[in-house]
Amino acid sequence: MALLDQLKKRRTRYDLNDNTPLGGEEITTLVRDVLREVPDAFNMQSQRAVILYGDEHRKLWATVDEVFEGKIPADKIAMFSAGAASILFFTDEETIKGMQEQVPDYAHNFPGWARESIGMAQYAVWTALAEAGIGASIQHYNPVIDNAVHEAFDIPAEWTLVSQMVIGGIGSEPGPIDKLDMNKRVLTRGA
Repeated sequence: MALLDQLKKRRTRYDLNDNTPLGGEEITTLVRDVLREVPDAFNMQSQRAVILYGDEHRKLWATVDEVFEGKIPADKIAMFSAGAASILFFTDEETIKGMQEQVPDYAHNFPGWARESIGMAQYAVWTALAEAGIGASIQHYNPVIDNAVHEAFDIPAEWTLVSQMVIGGIGSEPGPIDKLDMNKRVLTRGA
C-alpha cells in the first residue's frame, strides 16, 4: 500500500539542515495543498499555518531561547535553528466561535473537533514532507512562547498556537523505536 509506505517514512528527525530537495515556494505550495484537503468538522476550516524561512526561522528559535531565559540547552536551540524552516500550526478561535453560533446544538464539540483537525493537518503535512524527502520534528514550546510569537511574527490574536514543526534536509536516519504490541492497542470484535 502506497499510503502505508508514506506513513512509515514519517519519522521524528532531529538531525536537520537547510538543504531541502524542495525550495521555499514548493514547500509553501505543498503545505497549502495539504491543508486544503485535511478534513474539519462541518467544513469549518479552522487550521492555520505560518511558515518561517531563513532569518525568520532562526528568529523563532532565538525567541524561544529568550522566553525560556536560556534554560533550554544551547545545542537544542542550535539543532532546531539548523533546519531550513519552521511551520507554526494554529487554530483560529474566531472560526470555532462562528461555528458555535451557527450550530448551537454542537457548540461544545467544536473546540475538540478543531483539535482533531489540526492534529490531522500536522500529521498530513509531516507525511507529505517526508514523502518529498524533507525531515521534520514537532515541538511544543507553547503556551509559554505564545505572546512572544504573536508579537514577533504579527500573528492574528485569535489564532492559538498548537505546535512548531522544524523542517529541513535529512542529515541522518533516526534509529528504531519501540512500538507497543498492536494486540494491546487494537481490539477486534465479531471478525
